[in-house]
Amino acid sequence: MDTIGVIGAMGEEIELLKQKLHEPKTYTRAGNTFYIGELYNSRIVLLKSGIGKVNAAIGTTI
Repeated sequence: MDTIGVIGAMGEEIELLKQKLHEPKTYTRAGNTFYIGELYNSRIVLLKSGIGKVNAAIGTTI
């Protein structure tokens, strides 16, 4: 199964995908919120990182 990561600065940017995830689980690490679930036979990891490239970099590193 493939894993696909999607990063959004704000909840509005990932909300549509989050609604489509099958049995999503929510995790919070270092101030970032991750949503993990399945969509079309792929594992999807959504990250709401917060605004700014530093926040995106921190979330990507985690």
